[in-house]
Amino acid sequence: MYAFEKISEDLHKSTIVGMGEWAIGELKSVLNDFEKMLVERGLRIETYDDIQYHYGQVEHPLTELGKFLAGEASAIPSYQAAIVYADALQGYFSELMDNAKWIDEEYKEKSKAPTSPS
Repeated sequence: MYAFEKISEDLHKSTIVGMGEWAIGELKSVLNDFEKMLVERGLRIETYDDIQYHYGQVEHPLTELGKFLAGEASAIPSYQAAIVYADALQGYFSELMDNAKWIDEEYKEKSKAPTSPS
C-alpha cells in the first residue's frame, strides 16, 4: 500500500519530509471507511473477535507513529523503534483488510441469495 511506502521512506531517511504524516491521515481515512462499511452491513468492530483484536492492534502504532512523524511527544524513542512500529502497523493493518475482504465477500453472497416468497 502506497501509504506504508511513504511512512517507510520518512523513517529510513531519518528526515521527516511530510509524506509520512499524509500517509497516517490516509490510513485513518481507510479505517473510517472500514467502520462505515461495517455499519452499512449491520455490523460493528466488536461483531468479530478477530476484527476487534486487529483493529485494537492498529490503533496504538498508528497514533504513536502519527505523533512521531509530526515531531510530537511519542512513546516511540527512536527512528529504529519507529520502523518496528511501522512494520507492526502494516502487518496488523493487512490482517484487518483481509478480514474486510472476507466480510465484503460474505455480504455479497448474502445479497445474491434468493429470498423465499412470502
